[in-house]
Amino acid sequence: MLFISKAAACQPYNMPDGKKETLLTKHEVIHLQDVADLISSTGRLMKVIAAAFIFSSLLMRYQQIAISPLGRQSLYAGGLGTILLILCLIVGIENVFYGLHTMIFPDDQQWFFYYEDSLMSTLMQAPNIFLPISIVWIMGTWILWSIAVVIGRRV
Repeated sequence: MLFISKAAACQPYNMPDGKKETLLTKHEVIHLQDVADLISSTGRLMKVIAAAFIFSSLLMRYQQIAISPLGRQSLYAGGLGTILLILCLIVGIENVFYGLHTMIFPDDQQWFFYYEDSLMSTLMQAPNIFLPISIVWIMGTWILWSIAVVIGRRV
């Protein structure tokens, strides 16, 4: 993955014709900052959720509350994931993407960039980058859930 500092992105460069150009446009820098802020706040939220998950698992173990077998829980999680995937396919992945962006990012800020006009989109290989990001999120959720299940099991 390529990381570019905000200063480098806004730094003007001399073009062969003598014009000065920045690496990324002002709108691209603003959008990348919005994404960085979102990731930062989401990271804090995930830590709170992880702590609550682990605490509830320990509480279940202490209270000797039986939990469903791992196979059944996997079936439920897989079923829920399948339902969400089917809904996304029915609605349209692009519509889901646009809908989430309009809900998350401010109305007055650009979040859609054409490849012809955006070095950021080209560097990130959008939308190809979104599948690996989704896989990491799913795997992280599955790992946390597995840890909680193991902690919640009675010995």
